[in-house]
This record gives sequence, structure tokens and C-alpha cells, in this order.
Amino acid sequence: MADEIRKIANLRTEASAPDLPGRVQNEEFVFDEMIGAELVQEVCRHKDIRSVEKLFSLADPIMISGAGDSQKALLTAMAAKGDSPSIIIVPSQKDVFRWEMDLRFFAPDLHLYYFPLVEETGFNVTFSGTERLRDRMKGLAGLLDGHRAAVIATVVEAAQKIISPSGILENLMTIHMGEVIEREILVGKLIKLGYERVDQVERCGHFSVRGDIVDIFAINESHPFRVEFFDDEVDGIRVFNEDTQRSIDIRDDISILPAVIRGERSSSILSYLNSGRVFYDEPQRCEEELKKYFHEEAENKEKAFDWAGLVKTGRSGRKYRNREILFSFLKRDADLFKVKETATWKGRTMVNYQRQISLFFNDLTRLLKEGWSAVILTPRRSERKELEQYLSDYHVPVSQKVQKGKVTLYNGVLSGGFELPDAKMAFITAGDIFGKQKARRYKAGGKGKQIRYFSDLEPGDYVVQRVHGIGKYIGVKTIELEGVHRDYITIQYAGADKLYLPMEQIASLEKYIGPEGQTPALHRMGGAQWDKVRRKAKKSIEELAEKLLAVYADREITEGISFLPDTAEQREFEDTFPFVETDDQLEAIQAVKRGMERPQPM
Repeated sequence: MADEIRKIANLRTEASAPDLPGRVQNEEFVFDEMIGAELVQEVCRHKDIRSVEKLFSLADPIMISGAGDSQKALLTAMAAKGDSPSIIIVPSQKDVFRWEMDLRFFAPDLHLYYFPLVEETGFNVTFSGTERLRDRMKGLAGLLDGHRAAVIATVVEAAQKIISPSGILENLMTIHMGEVIEREILVGKLIKLGYERVDQVERCGHFSVRGDIVDIFAINESHPFRVEFFDDEVDGIRVFNEDTQRSIDIRDDISILPAVIRGERSSSILSYLNSGRVFYDEPQRCEEELKKYFHEEAENKEKAFDWAGLVKTGRSGRKYRNREILFSFLKRDADLFKVKETATWKGRTMVNYQRQISLFFNDLTRLLKEGWSAVILTPRRSERKELEQYLSDYHVPVSQKVQKGKVTLYNGVLSGGFELPDAKMAFITAGDIFGKQKARRYKAGGKGKQIRYFSDLEPGDYVVQRVHGIGKYIGVKTIELEGVHRDYITIQYAGADKLYLPMEQIASLEKYIGPEGQTPALHRMGGAQWDKVRRKAKKSIEELAEKLLAVYADREITEGISFLPDTAEQREFEDTFPFVETDDQLEAIQAVKRGMERPQPM
């Protein structure tokens, strides 16, 4: 079964070649990818640390107390040294982000997956986006693959009742070269699997038929594939780019997972782990978050296991029982898991110096004189230069490798620093020295009010659909088509026109934004009004582009004043700003600074 699952899912993310060997970088950020793994080995050289590491070879549940946030990732990297997969269950989505950051540093070769939450609407179980279904299947496949991987999931996500591993295979369709199958039968199977027939495939969950060619964008594939027929025989299977329509690979067979999975939901994600370990981050908080989820809606109790039920699913039918690690200090957790071994981790969370530079270097110098080694981490080029200058100014001994009495400066990032007295090692982040950066998450793509989830919409909201223009959201309607029930978003247009949009295409909608107090006129489906608006906008953009090109051409040949890059004092001043800037504000600020630093006028 694992071989089949591994075959149908893209288990490994295709990584672009880095600019330097073992290093990922861009204009401002740079990461030494394997440094974290080397530091884990350095930590494990110390006798007192090895005593904790030996506990991980035991099959009985283990409870470790005293570990701070990023220290848990270090311990997980120590425990996950083998070739088996792991599941990490955390209280909240914020913890998922933190764990991801810290594990990418300490275990860079560990393949990380997510397990996004299922959203249910109406008759069918659907997903709020095809990307979520793809992420979910990759996570499950990563576990069944049996190799070095980890799935990070919130407790609510992990507790969801899902189909069993064998149930996934029952929903699987495979097409082989030379197979004889009538196109009408293939079309019927695709519809039953929840795929939508369109004129041209553009996204996961689509398929199209053109003569002897059937294009299918399987939910478990990164690109669509083209099945070519000679009469009723499969004569060719080619993977192609959905944008250029050019072939990029040839296959002997292809497996298709359903866009809507049906079947009894009596398992959890823990049922997919045949060996390896389950890490529970603060079990009490996990249990509290699960209780909150049940309290929000009564029906949630039918969708998910309770805390004790979730733990039980991870123990039934597993090849190696009870291979669990708890990051906790509560006796009640030890009793629930029947913990046999406990350990106290002697780690201290690093003090945040909030740019008290003299105080920091006084403490650092004291540690170095006591025989400690220190690792300072920053992903920013500008911060590294600043730190190098400070190390020179304060006459701090520096080494290229970890060494007692010296500081090593690496390109990397952790959620927070810490001290290990047993190893006499200090992990220090730039945030510990200069103050924590305000939390900012940059989004790729457009800046519009894109609708991603069903909960973003309220009946009566005005929306803009890419093809048909402005309409009004009415609600969700369940429609039966060839024996299959599916949920559709209903949008009212001018007159009696209505658009029934499949739930998985919700990302093609944007909320209408217009003058306050004015109600927009609805467009007519198939009418010329929306096309006219788009043509007018396109013309205005082209005219503006011509003007901008002329302006920028003049600037390139004119000499101006070049300002110096930001100094430490400038950044310190900016850090006192009490509000978190929006993505657009940050982008505008950086654009202005880049323009001021150039020798040409802005």
C-alpha cells in the first residue's frame, strides 16, 4: 500500500538550484542550509546531552520537561535522526509556523508536510481549495512512504476523522499505456471522482475532452497530463505545462486521486504512521484547543476525535506501539500516556536584550571566559555586517567553527535563542540582541481581496468573477449531476442570470471594492459590459506604462544624489514605531529607500 501511495503523490518538493552550494539567498536574506544539522551533532557530543538522546531509542512513551520553544525542535531533530517519519501535534497555527522555522534550521534534510483542515459544506465533504487537498495527500503519502519526513498539524487538524489508508486506495483510478477504455466510461469515472469538465484545464480538479485527447489535472499532480487515444486504446500519456501547453514528461501510467473523497471516516492521521514517532507539544494546551473547537459548534464533535480518542488512534494497529514523546511537565499527561521514562531538559531561554548592546556583550564576554561557545544567528546580510562590526569593536574572539571561548556567526534563523549549560553552548538570534522583529508575513501574488474560504462570504456580498464581472453572492446550492451531489456557489447577475461556481473555484472570486455607500450595477452574463470595462482598464494601463517608461528612461541618464544605506541607529529608530505596517506600506518604504540609495534621481 505504501508503494502505491508513494507513487500517486508528489512526495518531494522540486527545489530550485541555490545561488551557492548549501546556501539559499536573495537580495537581503541568506541561509546556510546544513549548519543546523552540524550544530545538532555538536550538541550531541556532550555526555550529559547524550543521556537524553539515549532515551529516544526506547519504545515506551517519554516525557521531557523544561524545553523552550526552539529547544523542542532541537530535541526533535535529535530523536528523528533515523529514516522513519514523524508526526508533530501542536496547539495552534502559530505553533505550526514556529515549528516549521525551527525544524528547517535544525533538520534541513527533513521533508516537512502540512495537514490542512477539511471544510464541510452541504452534502459533500469538500476542501476549501485544491491546494489544501494536495497538501493533505502529500502529508499522508509522506507518512506511508516510511522515510525521513514529518507532518506538522494542529491538534484540531490531527483530530479530524478521515478515511483509512485502505479507503484511499479504493478511491484511486489508474490509467496505463495500452489500456483499452472507452472515453465515455473514463469521463463518467472522472465525474464520479468529483472532477469538473471544462473547455481547457487550468487548475487541479479539471478535465477536458477534445476528440481523441483527454486532458486531466489530477489533484495529486503538479501539472496536468494528456491521455491520447487510438480508437479506445491509450496510445500516449504526456505531462504538459498548463500555461504553455508544451509537453514536459512522458509517463507509462498515471494515478488519479478523487477531488471528493467518500467513505467511512473512522481513522485519524495517526493511523497512517506505521513506525516512527509522535511528538506532542504541550498536551494540556492541545486538549484545551480541542475542547474550544468542540464548543464552537455542536457538529464538530461528529467531525473529530476527542483528546483521548485521538491518542488511542495512534496506538491501535501500529507496528511499534507507544513511540511517543511529550513536551510537558504535568503529571496528568504522564498518566494519560502511561509514561515510563521522564527527563528534565536543562535549557534556558535567551534573554532579550532589546538593543542594550553593552549589556549583551558584557554577558557574552563572561560566558566565553567561562569556557562557553556561542553561536549567533541572523538571516539578514545587513544585520550580519552590523554584528561583525560590533564583534570587532568589543574585541570578541571569533571562529569559523564552534569552539570554546569563541563566537561563531552563521546565516540562519530560529524563533528564539537559548543556553545549554550541560554543553556550555549558547544559541543567540539577532532578535535576542536587537529586539524581536514585529511579526510580518509576506504574501505572494496579488494584493486584491481574494476570497479563499467559504467563510469569507456572506449572502448579499458583491463579488467580481474573472470571466463574468460583478455579481451578488446568494448562497450555496447542492446540485445532483449524473448521480453525484456537489456544492456550488450561487452568484446572481443582471436579469435572471445566475452562475453556479464549483466550491473549489472560490479563488476565482474577489470581493467588490468601490465608493462607500454606492451599490454597483450587476453585469449581464455573456454581455459586452464587462469586456468593455476590461478593455478600458487595459488601455489605461498601457498608456500609463508608456509614460512611466519615458520617465524612467530620463532618470537613468540624469545624475542625482545617492543616500547612504540604513544604519543601526536608523533601524533602532524604526523599531520604536508602535504599529505593524501593512505589506503595501513595507513595500512602499523599501522602494523609496532603494530609490534614495541609487545615484539617479527618484
